[in-house]
Amino acid sequence: FWPDREKDLLPGGRLSALLVDQVDRDGVGGEAAPEYALGWLSHLQQCAGLLASYKRYDRHDLYRDFPAFRRMFVAPLRLAILGRWTPSLGDSGQTGKCERVGWDLDLFLEAFGRFGDPRLAKAAWEMNGRTVEGLHTSLFDPEPEAIQEQVLNALGDGDGAFQSYNLDGYG
Repeated sequence: FWPDREKDLLPGGRLSALLVDQVDRDGVGGEAAPEYALGWLSHLQQCAGLLASYKRYDRHDLYRDFPAFRRMFVAPLRLAILGRWTPSLGDSGQTGKCERVGWDLDLFLEAFGRFGDPRLAKAAWEMNGRTVEGLHTSLFDPEPEAIQEQVLNALGDGDGAFQSYNLDGYG
């Protein structure tokens, strides 16, 4: 048996196709409920980290080569109404649940360190009780507490208010 398509040669792969075809222009995975749609990021981020650490693989860098993947990191912020709660859409478990879906302090700090997006710094600061005290990156970083000053610098003179967005790609 000789496979006639690339996907048959690499079963379980096709991250490129997933990021191009299944993640919308707002950075939201192809599902209706925020818990499911935003949940794609944690799994894809683990894959991106593993691929980046595997030196024999140099075909793609998910962070560098896929704008949709980069947008996935800010999608939970953009979907949250005024940074306070995520709408209960689709199969969300209960109506009117007031929570932020997809907000993860460690993930925001890592993404802020990688991309420098001030929205990620603001979200980390908000999740940490509106302070940089105690913020730190991985214990494997040479200076894990350096992120505190970086977050403060990114916040600048802003008032800490979040913005609302119309995510027409997500719908």
